[in-house]
Amino acid sequence: MHIDRDFPLIVNQEALLATQGDNFSKLLQRHPSIARKFEAILTELPTLYRPELVWDRFDIKHISGETFELVNGKLIGGGPVIQVMKEATSVILGLCTIGMPMDHRIDRFSHEGDLMSAVILDGVASYLVDQIRETFFKNITSKLAEQGLYSSIPLCPGESTWEITDHATFFELLNPAQIGMTLKSSMLMIPMKSLSFMIGVSEEKFSLTGVQRCDFCSMQYKCRHAQKKSGQKLCH
Repeated sequence: MHIDRDFPLIVNQEALLATQGDNFSKLLQRHPSIARKFEAILTELPTLYRPELVWDRFDIKHISGETFELVNGKLIGGGPVIQVMKEATSVILGLCTIGMPMDHRIDRFSHEGDLMSAVILDGVASYLVDQIRETFFKNITSKLAEQGLYSSIPLCPGESTWEITDHATFFELLNPAQIGMTLKSSMLMIPMKSLSFMIGVSEEKFSLTGVQRCDFCSMQYKCRHAQKKSGQKLCH
């Protein structure tokens, strides 16, 4: 089991403006009061996020229908998982979060009736937790390549037709309570700004190329975070 906490998140104004959609800059110009709220959030932001990620690698026994059976007997997968990772001999599972202070601050804005600040901070928080996940993807892909191994694109329960119920298996295998994460019976992860992922690992190239996880996302045609800004996707 591995726990990572060293994530140099990008929190400059340009990047955080992009989390709010293409028209947000114009909104700030028209409404100075909203601009002041945004500036206040940027000032407070460093006190609100605590990036943490727990992950491990598990060997695959064989493919069982639409899932992988791991050597420990656990079944995991569904939706496009086998299509994307059928060559995998092992998988990396991970859970990451930016911590409860962010959840508490969003809730406090809402309870105070400051819904605009709550919406702005919610978008920023989604971007930050995705940065943790994306940073890990890049780092682990590089390390695997140094070992002569190939990695698939990552997939995440709930972001495609892969059912969110697999979060129960993630939590059983990774024990993320050690980074303050819990799972409700509804499969909702706490803190709210938390994400999961799985990456296939193989000694041979994966046959499915030229795709990314957003291609399998059920929100790809209406998600404002799928806009490209500064050369990257802003995705939950």
